[in-house]
Amino acid sequence: MGKRCAYLPFPESDSASEYQELLDWALERTKARGVGFGWDKILFADSSDLGDNFRGLLDEDDVIYILGHCEAGGSKLSSNTGKSSVDVDSVVEDLLDKIDTGFRGKIKIYACDSAVSCWFYPAFTQQFANKMFGKGYRRARFFGYLKAVGTQYVPVPNQEGLHRAACKDDWIGQIKRFMNEEAGFETLGRAKDFRLEVHPQ
Repeated sequence: MGKRCAYLPFPESDSASEYQELLDWALERTKARGVGFGWDKILFADSSDLGDNFRGLLDEDDVIYILGHCEAGGSKLSSNTGKSSVDVDSVVEDLLDKIDTGFRGKIKIYACDSAVSCWFYPAFTQQFANKMFGKGYRRARFFGYLKAVGTQYVPVPNQEGLHRAACKDDWIGQIKRFMNEEAGFETLGRAKDFRLEVHPQ
């Protein structure tokens, strides 16, 4: 299995606490179940070792998850607190000197509706893929999601164990349910079942 890095294109102070808690929780579950899941590393826009970690991704099984909140046909990702947002051009520019153009792994825009277009506005992942391809990233593969997706590992109908899920709720609804555990999650299935590979155009 390749390396899996989660990248939040925002300052660490704006996003760190929730995702670090999720990573710790995932690692704890990993030890308990003997199954590897979660991210190997969580990185932020101002992480001092960002480039070192990305340049170490050389295998086709390596994955970069870019996290944020998105909407169909959107051109921006926003942080969990809503204090920060970045447009697709900024995300691309921030990665240019950190990821080798020979990168042949996967880049997944792990955000709600990141593979969904709206009217004449292409999906965020389509915009991202087009721009990265134009910058010379000809071997990378790009993926987005067709539904709202959650970062918490939860039970999913007709699946054993816990999974990151595609949800009926938007991210605000997910947070409300996460804080009120007895309400459960209204899941549609595993997040990966609603993942779409997006080809540059």
